[in-house]
Amino acid sequence: MSIPAFHLDNWMWKSLQDYVAYRDLYLLITNAQVKTVYKESLPVFLLDPEMHLHPTAAAELRDMVVDGISKSLTHFASLTIVSICTTYEAAGREFFTALFYKYPYFMHDYIKSENQKGVVSLKEVLDSANYEKLLSVLADRAASVATKGGYNDILRRACKLCKGDVDEKILQGLASLQRLRNKIVHEKNAPEIKLDEVETAQSNISQAIERLGHLAVQKELPGKYSYVNPSLIEIGEVACIAAANLDGSQVLCSTQKTY
Repeated sequence: MSIPAFHLDNWMWKSLQDYVAYRDLYLLITNAQVKTVYKESLPVFLLDPEMHLHPTAAAELRDMVVDGISKSLTHFASLTIVSICTTYEAAGREFFTALFYKYPYFMHDYIKSENQKGVVSLKEVLDSANYEKLLSVLADRAASVATKGGYNDILRRACKLCKGDVDEKILQGLASLQRLRNKIVHEKNAPEIKLDEVETAQSNISQAIERLGHLAVQKELPGKYSYVNPSLIEIGEVACIAAANLDGSQVLCSTQKTY
């Protein structure tokens, strides 16, 4: 059985991908030259004979199509926010699974039997094939409980178990982002989301995931942590992440084999 690991590099990479995918779409759609070329390439069929009497009819139809595409940015911004949040949820689940597997006593408050914390039923112990299998099942179950509730609570729990400090600004950012995410998911209603807001969301999430990475290194959890500790680079694919200007002037990211 493989030992659960926390691959910080993977989650930092995915967090950046969430943002970059939207950023590239935004830059494409808001580029005036691109819109002009696309608009002129659109074939228009005027089915109503009377529309042929209006010399601007074809141009107006093309404008409607392009305007519709521009307005879709709000829709895709909402999807990006949800995707960024999902990256954090998945990263948190993986972190706690690895933490609980290596430090089983940490699971005390997150597993219970008949409403009694820190207890596993005798049947479950007897039905388990071996200790490692039982530990894996319990770690996954406890991780599910530890990652419920507020995004800021998830980070607080991690810091408490690992005796690490937590930045209140990160917690506030997570709480604000989760409120926006819930409004999008549960109410299907969100205000117009601008590019800098998506960038801020990605920044909040990446800071939170990075904090998990520092805690994981501190507790010596297996995984890939080259983002926070280059000395821990392993053989395999490593994501090299670089910040990008909004005008796209910098390299966004690359992948390489590191030995």
